[in-house]
Amino acid sequence: MNYTFLEKKAAGKALGEDGFNIDFLKIVRYDKVLMMAVANFFNSMLDKGKIPTQWKKSLMTMIYKGKGDITESKNYRGIALASHFYKLFKTCISKNVDNWAE
Repeated sequence: MNYTFLEKKAAGKALGEDGFNIDFLKIVRYDKVLMMAVANFFNSMLDKGKIPTQWKKSLMTMIYKGKGDITESKNYRGIALASHFYKLFKTCISKNVDNWAE
């Protein structure tokens, strides 16, 4: 499992579509049984070639940039709140592909 991803994430981040926050994953990483369950879950998704439907969704919100007219949409930026499990899954795959390609 790639723990670097978890260390870089600040505590107290918003919940993703699945209802979990990064703090939960930071706690889970110290429990070998739970981390094995997460690893097995990730491996089963790779075997089946499917990810949970919830991971395909994100909560979109607009954040005011802090300058300009608040009634103009150009003064906002969009952020998508995605599942932290999905982000970890993508990071693990990316690291494995990078290691394979070297």
